[in-house]
Amino acid sequence: MFAKQDYIPSASVLLLRKQNERIEVLLLKKNSKITFGGSWVFPGGRIDEEDNNDFYSDFSAERRAVARECVEETGLKIDASELKPISVWKTPVTRPKRFSTVFFIYNAVDLNQPIRIDHGEIVESKWGAIPDILTQHDANQLSLAGPAYVTLSSISSLSSIDEIWAYFRHQGFKEFTPRVLLNNNGAICLYQGDEGYDQLNDDSISDCENLLERIESAGARHRLYMSKSSSWKYVNNLSE
Repeated sequence: MFAKQDYIPSASVLLLRKQNERIEVLLLKKNSKITFGGSWVFPGGRIDEEDNNDFYSDFSAERRAVARECVEETGLKIDASELKPISVWKTPVTRPKRFSTVFFIYNAVDLNQPIRIDHGEIVESKWGAIPDILTQHDANQLSLAGPAYVTLSSISSLSSIDEIWAYFRHQGFKEFTPRVLLNNNGAICLYQGDEGYDQLNDDSISDCENLLERIESAGARHRLYMSKSSSWKYVNNLSE
């Protein structure tokens, strides 16, 4: 049994631009000695008291936090009023430190200045085409966390920022609180709406083979297969 802890409110942003007819996103690599160390992440961070944390009202605190973190982590100044909220990701209860992170998207077409990182918390930065980033992750050339992989997978086939925003507007603001099932080849993260979601105990990670069989027989699927030996696979047939 895991002790439930309060969520740490935070916010993150997908800075998107179109280069050579492809949509690119900005990623930052975390220092290996800090939380999510070694992972490539979107700009963002915790919501401080100075952000006037009115969580889940009009996202004003989250917007201020993202704008501040963008300057601190990349040197880029963004217009907080143009941040578009798309989802909130909550860390599973099985983790010792739990975050509730609001994701935004932002049209960064006019942000042409060089990225300036501090080489402290952030050790590298890169703009990359979304399909290429997913391929690099699956080839172990970079490491994405599940929320980033799912979010990028959901828009990897779209060819314009307007299409991406239309997609998220149609989907509506979504909450993701993963429940995890272990198997011999890695793990399956199930999200709300998946038929197997309620079969998993929110307070534990399960490796029950019988449960795995039931999960795999589900019709409605909203999940991420996190394989140790092959490409990850995001499946969402809820809108079919």
